Amino acid sequence: MIAVTGASGHADVSGVLPEDHQGLLPLVTSSTEPVLLLTPRHHTTAAREQAHVLVAAHPLARVCVLPLDHHPLTLVLIAQALKSSSAAADGWPDPSAAVQLARRHAARSHSLVWYRRVWGLEEPSPRADQLVAGLLRRTGYVRDLAADPALVPARPGSPVPLGATVHHVAGAPALLAGQLGAVTLVPVEVAVARAPYSTRSSVELTVLVTSTTRTCPQGRCGSCSAGLLDGLCPFCGHGPWRPASQAARAPTAEPVAQITLAAPTPSSTAAPVPAGVAGTRSSEGVPT
Repeated sequence: MIAVTGASGHADVSGVLPEDHQGLLPLVTSSTEPVLLLTPRHHTTAAREQAHVLVAAHPLARVCVLPLDHHPLTLVLIAQALKSSSAAADGWPDPSAAVQLARRHAARSHSLVWYRRVWGLEEPSPRADQLVAGLLRRTGYVRDLAADPALVPARPGSPVPLGATVHHVAGAPALLAGQLGAVTLVPVEVAVARAPYSTRSSVELTVLVTSTTRTCPQGRCGSCSAGLLDGLCPFCGHGPWRPASQAARAPTAEPVAQITLAAPTPSSTAAPVPAGVAGTRSSEGVPT
């Protein structure tokens, strides 16, 4: 099951509001079904809490929280792409393939935000001339969430190339089309939660670029058999399976306490956060 924190449901993609800590419970039909929860990086804490509630209710649940530098609109479109992929048609024989494919889509796509004017914007803080420009003339601005927090004037061909297909939250004003120029605008009927980069008139935009590359697992998890990503399972946080004879010869060591790590430092690399199996506490996964 693939869900997105910070968005309403759209088509066959499930959405979970960040303030709804029990939002995953009614969406999961099987306690053993792997769950991939895509989340904007600023909703990581809320997504982790949702995963922990699910694991508390279903100790055998396997959840991977995947924070990405994208807004919920892009994550909904990535989730749709995952559901229509060839791996999904095969029934996801390796659920970790969904994590790897989501990261590939995210690395190639762009989450943009268009502003009619920048009054009330928290991040980034607008300059005085940008505030005045919004009052004196019809100048819009665009920001790319994965890049440095900078506002770029919206002009035909920049920063969105002419001829591009641009998805946007339905209800965008006509001024947006005029400022972007000759692009194909595709409205998406989805509601998104307010974010630090939002204003009353801002509109989320997505330039989606997908990948069809299939990958081979880097070994299998000893607990749930999902493919390992850099030595760890993105769903339960465990390592590879070892034969009993090797385990018997392994030196005895003091048990290491489980540690719940803080939210990851924002970066362009997404780190899967496994929520655990049978009560395993949350820990950082490793990027692919």
